[in-house]
Amino acid sequence: MSMTRTADVVVIGGGIMGASTAYYLTKMGYGKVVLVEKYLLASGSTGHSAANVRQHYSNEVTVQLAKRAVEMFSTFDDELGYPCGFERVGYMIMAREEDKPAIEHVVKLQQDTGIRSRLISREDVKELAPQAQLDGVAGGCFEQDSGYADPRATVGALVMRSKELGAEIHELTQVIKIQTRGDRIHSVVTDRGEIETPAVVNCAGPWAGRVGEMVGVKYNLRFSRELDIKFQLPAKHGTFPVSADPHNGIYFRPQTKGFLIVGLTFPKELEPCDPDTYDDKANTKEIEGVTSKIMRRVPGMADACAVSGWAGVYSITDDWYPIAGDVPGLLGYFHFVGGSGHGFKIAPPIAESLAGIIAGHKPRIDISSLRYTRFAEGRPFRSAWGPGNRG
Repeated sequence: MSMTRTADVVVIGGGIMGASTAYYLTKMGYGKVVLVEKYLLASGSTGHSAANVRQHYSNEVTVQLAKRAVEMFSTFDDELGYPCGFERVGYMIMAREEDKPAIEHVVKLQQDTGIRSRLISREDVKELAPQAQLDGVAGGCFEQDSGYADPRATVGALVMRSKELGAEIHELTQVIKIQTRGDRIHSVVTDRGEIETPAVVNCAGPWAGRVGEMVGVKYNLRFSRELDIKFQLPAKHGTFPVSADPHNGIYFRPQTKGFLIVGLTFPKELEPCDPDTYDDKANTKEIEGVTSKIMRRVPGMADACAVSGWAGVYSITDDWYPIAGDVPGLLGYFHFVGGSGHGFKIAPPIAESLAGIIAGHKPRIDISSLRYTRFAEGRPFRSAWGPGNRG
């Protein structure tokens, strides 16, 4: 497809944030929507995501967003006309005694918001995951409507439906410059030509800082390499929910057709990386380390086989929550950046509300607390779990 020369809005980035934003803008009928991606769709952090869709969060706005996310993923196949791979298997935390204040805080917030979440006993944990041995587990919490999705399929579904509704999608198209006139956006210059537009949405993932610098907006983002290992499960392993295991520092979840995905959880040391040059493959030591951790929780995994391993990149803000909205003093510049490990699951509802703001509508969920200026205002988020992306 030839590059358009004008647009009502240009979305930069073809991961879950950009794809969701383009879809909701198009769905709202916001004129000519153009998405540009420097490589291929979902080729960055999104494509490497474990794609857990949980509702366990410590503050009201992210609980609302997570609840809306589960509603969205539950209906995406019908709404978009393409499968996103959502499986409602539930989400469980195998809590230690010291984790009880955090889970009690979150479960109350969830229940007050109408989420079907509850505190569970040690016996309940065993019933939900009968293959597990429960060293260090005092109880937990469980949300029955949560689960996981396919990250690449979800992005593909959002983009395909956006195209059907009139959006233009340009892969292999790199943004070189954003031009302004006075205090407003004028155009986006790519390696395939210039697009005159009054609005741009920075959804560039780990490259969001470079895009922001084009208009003088600076983000304080850190990058961390994040690992996942995929195992072939032994025959007749049985069912289990997406599970967080703070005692062993891992989460694990089923994957269709008899597989298991295991990753590491916070608190842990960040592994700083360059998103352009980092190693996206798991090495022998990493595979062995994750294997030993999952075997401590699920001894039957001794008979499992690791079949693949990969690493993605977290773009981490100072408080571990995304930045979304506009930037005071720069008309037409919007952003949705800094997923901090939450990006996949809450991207669609944030994008829905952000699209409403761009279109001049009342957003479905008030995301003003995700604003860019919250750090300078001394109003960062706090988590009941402390630093990290656990909620």
